[in-house]
Amino acid sequence: MLVYCKSSFKPKKKRKPVAKAKKFVPSFKPMREIDFTAGKYRATDTSHIPSKIESFLAENAPMHAIPTKYDGELAVREAIAQEEIARKAKCVAPAFNKGNYTYIASEEQAKWVGRK
Repeated sequence: MLVYCKSSFKPKKKRKPVAKAKKFVPSFKPMREIDFTAGKYRATDTSHIPSKIESFLAENAPMHAIPTKYDGELAVREAIAQEEIARKAKCVAPAFNKGNYTYIASEEQAKWVGRK
C-alpha cells in the first residue's frame, strides 16, 4: 500500500550558537595560616582513654580451646572414627554427566552410579 502526501515543511534557518559564559571559580585564600604541627589543635595524650573497639574486643575475645587428648579406650575409638570420616569423604561420585556429587553408601549404588 502506497500513501502519497504533500508536505509544505521547510526547515528553519540555523541559529548561530551563543557563547557560553565562563564559570567564576574563586581561588581559596585562608584568612590566617594554621600550624597543625604545634599540637594546639590535637589532643596531646590520649593513651589513657580506651577506644570503644578495644574495650569491645577485650570483653568478647574468643576463647582458644586446648585440643583434647584421649587415652586408653577413647583414643582407640577416636582413631577408628577418624578413619571412618576419611573413608566416607572418598565415597562421592557425580550422579550424572555434568551433575553434582552424590554420596555413595554401598557397593550396589557404586555399580549404578552415572547410569539410568
